[in-house]
Amino acid sequence: TFINCSSLAQITIPSSVKLIGKGAFVGCSSLTEIKFINHSCLSLIEDYLFSECPLLKKISIPSSVSSIGNCAFNECTSLIEITIPFFLTKIGDGSFQKCSMLSQISIPSTVKSIGKFAFYGCKSLTEIFIPSSTESIGECAFSECASLQQISISSSIKVINCNVFNNCYSLTTILIPSSVTLICENAFGGCKSLKKVKFEKPSSLTRIEKYAFDGCSSLSKIIIPSSVTSIDARAFNFCSNLIQVIIESLSSLTEIGGFAFNECSSLRSILLPPSVVSIGEGCFSKCSLLTQVIIESQIKSIEDGTFNECSSLAQITIPPSVNSIESCAFNGCKSLKQIIIPSSCIKIGE
Repeated sequence: TFINCSSLAQITIPSSVKLIGKGAFVGCSSLTEIKFINHSCLSLIEDYLFSECPLLKKISIPSSVSSIGNCAFNECTSLIEITIPFFLTKIGDGSFQKCSMLSQISIPSTVKSIGKFAFYGCKSLTEIFIPSSTESIGECAFSECASLQQISISSSIKVINCNVFNNCYSLTTILIPSSVTLICENAFGGCKSLKKVKFEKPSSLTRIEKYAFDGCSSLSKIIIPSSVTSIDARAFNFCSNLIQVIIESLSSLTEIGGFAFNECSSLRSILLPPSVVSIGEGCFSKCSLLTQVIIESQIKSIEDGTFNECSSLAQITIPPSVNSIESCAFNGCKSLKQIIIPSSCIKIGE
C-alpha cells in the first residue's frame, strides 16, 4: 500500500484496524515513527510489514498482536528499542534480521517458536533469554550476533538447530538443557570466545553433528555426556585450545566421525571407551601435543590419517580387535618409539 514511500516519516494506526497487508510499508526509507492507538484490534504483524525502514528507531507492538510475521522488521538498521506484547506466541523467520543497532529484546514467556534467521546479524545484541515456553528455534536464528555474550536456552528445546549460534564471537559460556537430544551442524561454529560448555544433568543428548563446535578456539575442556552415541565429522575441528576431552563413564558413544578433533593442537590425551566401534579418518590429525591414546574399544580399523602429524604421540595401545591400519594412520608421529601391532591385523596401508 505504501511501498517505497520514501518521504513518509510518521504514521498513526487507528485502533479500528484489524489487518495491515503484507509488506505495506516496505522500503519507507524516511519512516521514523509508528504509533498504534490504544486498544488496537490488530492481531498480526504481517510478513515484511516494516522491512527495510532504515530510520525506524523504536516501536511498541500492540498487546493484541500474537504473531510477528516473516521479515517483519528485516533490515531496520536503526531500530534500538522494541516492546513485544505479553501474549505473543510466534516470532517469524527473519523477523529482526540485520537489525544491527538492536542491543536488547525481551521475549515473553508465551512465545512458542522463534523462526529461522529471526535475529540473524543483530550485531549489537548482547544477551537473550529464551523462555521455557519456547519449543523451537529455527536455523541461524542468532547467527552472526557478534556481541552476544549471554544466552539462556529454554528447557523445552529438544534440538539446537543448524548454525543457530554460528559466529557469535563474544559468547563465552553455554548451558545445554537436559531436554536437548541433538546439536545440529555448525550450531556453535566460529564462537571463538566460547570457553565453557556445560551439559545439564541428566543429559538427553545423543548426537553432536558435524562442525557443531568448529573453530571454538577458546574452549579448553569438554565433557561428553554418557548419553551421546555419535560425534560427527569435524565436530570439534580447529578447537586449538582444547586440552581435555572427557567421555563420561558408562558411555553410549559408538562412533567418532572423520576429523572430529582435527587440529586440536592443545589436546594432551584421549581415552576411547569400550562402546566405540568406529573412528573416522583423520580423527585426531594434527593434534600436535597429543601424547597418550588409550583405546578400550573393539574398533576394527585405524583409518586413513587417524593420528596424522601427532608429533608428540609417544604411547598407544592398539587393541586386538584391529584388523587393518590404513594409509598415513601414524604419518609424522616422530615421538612414537614403539608400537605393537596385534596378530589380528591383516592389512597395513601406505
